[in-house]
Amino acid sequence: MEWVRLIKYEKSILSRFNAVIALTERDIKLLNKFVPASRLFLVPTGVDIKYFERFKSKKHDNNILFIGHYKHFPNLDAVNYFINEVFPAILKKIPDAVFYVVGSGANKNLTDLCSENVKIIGEVPDVRQYVKKAKVFVAPVRLGGGIKGKILEAMASGVPVVASKEASEGIKCTDKKDILVAKNSKDFALKTVKLLLDDKLNDKIASEARLLVEQSYDWSKIAAKLDKYYDGLIQTSLEIENNIHEKRQVEK
Repeated sequence: MEWVRLIKYEKSILSRFNAVIALTERDIKLLNKFVPASRLFLVPTGVDIKYFERFKSKKHDNNILFIGHYKHFPNLDAVNYFINEVFPAILKKIPDAVFYVVGSGANKNLTDLCSENVKIIGEVPDVRQYVKKAKVFVAPVRLGGGIKGKILEAMASGVPVVASKEASEGIKCTDKKDILVAKNSKDFALKTVKLLLDDKLNDKIASEARLLVEQSYDWSKIAAKLDKYYDGLIQTSLEIENNIHEKRQVEK
């Protein structure tokens, strides 16, 4: 019922605006069912590439990282899925692997999953201290859409990413070039293990990912594009208002 109410609300509210900004091409296609395509504009989520500067992980630490807000169910589901269906297979190959779960909203059900190899850290003032220690970033998200900012932050930081198909959607990444996309839980474990053991592949994916965010997801470039669009939208609105005003003057 909540989903039905949300769709009804979105249909109603979208019609009241001159323009609608979406994060991904998929979002554009879905929104096009509610509003004319001429009013839709694509602006992807970006990342501050200066704040998330590239640094190399310690190669002797088999640290795996996930970041999220765990009151958001897709993130909670992702952690449970990874711990229960993916991580056991990784530990069989790499017994000293450690999975770090960082972010706000961790409840008791999540903290109870703590073990020698699973560290539920919770909210931290600066996630970079954990990104810096990670050898692989995982995004086992199975629900939701849009762009996962956490993936862009890992890419910018030089940490290679293994992601589900759902998590990678929205980012213009290429499997086996700047990210590894997992088909299922077994594939997820295999690709994570490969990045942990193969330093050459680890560096290659990390380098290509950093290049991707520099070219396509740098906040400064995205902000400039958005400013330009706002300027055009304001100019168009002013012209319409002037035309209306002139028409009223003539009628008088």
